[in-house]
Formats: sequence, structure tokens, C-alpha cells
Amino acid sequence: MEDYTLKLRRGQKTIRMHYTDKGELIVSASPSVPRKRIEDFVASNSAWIEKTKATFASHSYSNGDTVPYLGNSCLLMVVSGPANEVGFLDGTVLVTTKRKASEQKVRTLLRAFYEKTILSIAGPRVTYWCSVMGIEEPKILSCNAKTRWAVCVPSRREIRFSAISATLDKDLVDMIVVHELCHLFHPDHSKQFWQKVAQYVPDVKEKEKRLKEISKKGAHKNLF
Repeated sequence: MEDYTLKLRRGQKTIRMHYTDKGELIVSASPSVPRKRIEDFVASNSAWIEKTKATFASHSYSNGDTVPYLGNSCLLMVVSGPANEVGFLDGTVLVTTKRKASEQKVRTLLRAFYEKTILSIAGPRVTYWCSVMGIEEPKILSCNAKTRWAVCVPSRREIRFSAISATLDKDLVDMIVVHELCHLFHPDHSKQFWQKVAQYVPDVKEKEKRLKEISKKGAHKNLF
């Protein structure tokens, strides 16, 4: 039987299950539902559980681990040094820590590094595409979104890039930049919106397909 956390919720009519962004299986049901019925429900969905569970990457955050970075699966090295910092060299993500490198410490340093990376890549592309589109540059920020590569807030003229976007190839980051900028014209995903995106990214359908495949594989999930 798969390990799961049971949430009892009054008024819930059906048994439900989902995975958190950290790979924890949550099952919810009414307090009146017998435990045997819940266990049978979980058992009957074993195929879905195994398939979904496989999409969550597992990391040790120690030497020899691999992490996705700019479209590649890179070796992770963790060493002691005079400062807490992260760098990238010859396909290796190098994390240096002043003290003992706990898992949480490495995760925190990696997230800051990925945030810095995505802003350094997306920033110049936002400048370029705004000049092409003839619009004023929005404010760009990093965020810790788990399921979205970026978010546009037209009312604030802000685009927030998730740290996980730094796991993508640069051409996909460029497409995401265009995607979010086009939301300044069309806040929804209407036909007009996609026509606007295709005006600047003719192969947008192919790139969107690649993004969906990457999302299914889930190498970026549970990274931070």
C-alpha cells in the first residue's frame, strides 16, 4: 500500500487524491467514510499513483546528484569554501558552502542561483522583444511558482519568472518571454492572444509541445 496523508473534510462527498508539489500523496474524504473503503480506493488507483509519482524528481543535494539546468542534466558538486555561492562550469553546477552543507542549505543556494540565472537570461530578451513590439518594458521579477514557468500581471505591468524556468533551453525561455509580453495585449488565452504570439514565434505550437513534454517528465519538480 502506498504511503499517503489522509485529510478528513466534512461535507466532502467523494474520495479524492492528489500529489503536492513536493511529491506527497494526499487523500481526502469525509469522516464518515470507512477506512477500508479509502484503502480500497487508493489500491484501485495504483497505476495512476505510480505514473504520477514517477514524475517527481528525487534529489540528494550532494556530490554525484544531477540537476536540470538550461536544458541539460548537470552533475552537482557540493564543496566547502570561504563563501556560500553557486557557479556553473563545464556542465557542472558547483555549490560552495562555508559550513556543513545540509540539504536545505543546498536547496536554498540553488534556488537563488536559478532565480539569478533566469533574470539574467530573460531580462535582455524582454528588452529586445519590447523594442520589436513597440511597448514599454514591464518590471521583471523572480518568483517561486511550482507549476508555472512565468506569470504576467498586466495591471501592474509585471512579469514574474519562476526559478524553475532556468531548467529550460534558452529558446524556450525566449518563447516564454514573448508569451508573457503578449498578455500585456491580451490578458487571456484567446484566439487573438495566440495569433499575437505566433506573429513573433512562428513555431510556437512546436515549442508549446516541447514544454508540455518537459512538464510531463517533471525533472524540474521538487527541485527547490
